[in-house]
Amino acid sequence: MNKFFLNFFSETKIFYFFIVILNVSLVIDVAICTSPEFISENIKSPFGLLGFILITVISIYGQIYLTKFTEKNDKETLFKSKYLFILSKTNKIACYILILNLIVVVLSIILFSTFSIINLLIANNISCFIGSFILGLFGLKFILWFKERKNSYNLLFYGLGFIFFSFCNFIIFMSDTFLLIEKPLLLTPNMPIIYPDIDDNIFDILTNYWSYLQTISFIMLLIASYLLLYHYTEKIININ
Repeated sequence: MNKFFLNFFSETKIFYFFIVILNVSLVIDVAICTSPEFISENIKSPFGLLGFILITVISIYGQIYLTKFTEKNDKETLFKSKYLFILSKTNKIACYILILNLIVVVLSIILFSTFSIINLLIANNISCFIGSFILGLFGLKFILWFKERKNSYNLLFYGLGFIFFSFCNFIIFMSDTFLLIEKPLLLTPNMPIIYPDIDDNIFDILTNYWSYLQTISFIMLLIASYLLLYHYTEKIININ
């Protein structure tokens, strides 16, 4: 399919096209997930099923395309660094497991109008552990770089930001895992939507900590980005 598009568009335009389409699909997906009343009324319709399959296909192809695009442009860097090579392979394996899991969900919905809670647990836990692991390693790497270059505070803020983001990611995904365990084994479109009661229990505490950690990580990454842009702005001014 890439060769077909390359006959009409440049590789850069194709890349931006898939970025836009992928983001639009994800925005629609998140918007639907935040409106469960809408889901219960329309998800059983042919249009709802077709929309779900379309978003799934776009997400799968977009993920595969971005993975191959990244490997193609960073092949030399990956072979030079065993650290980045292992992370890249780990991320690639996790992506393909998630894609296979998503295909199983789609086929189960089409053939049996149901899917297993196990599929959600697989997706949630892979996202939790792999995502938190990679973010945490990036954070530690930035801090180690900062120890070598004491004057580069943007490295310190990036490192702290990624570490806080890693904790934030782990907390929210693990909270979802414990809530998913309480669900029935098989999920159907006729099941009522029930919000979990998380007030005054461990999930309420975790959610509060998640909000603080998310805010701290955002501030850290924002400061790091400002320092990096300031540094490059100074270099451009000095050159001119």
